[in-house]
Amino acid sequence: MNKVSISEAIRMAGVSRSHFYSKYINTGKISVLAEDDKKLIEISELICVFENI
Repeated sequence: MNKVSISEAIRMAGVSRSHFYSKYINTGKISVLAEDDKKLIEISELICVFENI
């Protein structure tokens, strides 16, 4: 599965970093995976939440 960094996910979503964290990550709508000490988000999750990606 394709994954992107949190910064890249925020850029793709087109929202502010604070909005992304408060509305999506902190509420569990988007989960963050830890892989090799990097925090990543699966693109498929982004597509489910942000249909225009």
